[in-house]
Amino acid sequence: MLTKDLYGYLISNEKLSSLLSASREDSKIYPNTAKIMSLAPFIVYRNNSGIKREEILKEETISFTITSLLFENILDISQTLYGLFEERSNLELENCFLFYSARTACSDYTDDLNRNVRTLSFIFKYKNKQE
Repeated sequence: MLTKDLYGYLISNEKLSSLLSASREDSKIYPNTAKIMSLAPFIVYRNNSGIKREEILKEETISFTITSLLFENILDISQTLYGLFEERSNLELENCFLFYSARTACSDYTDDLNRNVRTLSFIFKYKNKQE
């Protein structure tokens, strides 16, 4: 449920949509794997940890893999994600309350198609609204 809420949060951000050259038909933000024939730039997100339950809050680690032809675009998209997530507290999403998020890892590489790729991992602590 958190990934669905985060997806809604990301596609509603005009700056991120502009950086991705997103449209109504294609948000350029995909779960688990990019669409066939997706044109860079785009983001692929995936849950890396499953859900861990603490006493009150749930915790998930989610990675966002940014792919672009231009490294400068990777930097701009990364900065936008940092601004949306890092040390964010008390953010109300559609189905949950996000109490904490912070970046836990970052790695850069070039893929087989000679595109620039950066993977950012964030840890999120949240509570579902129904609980």
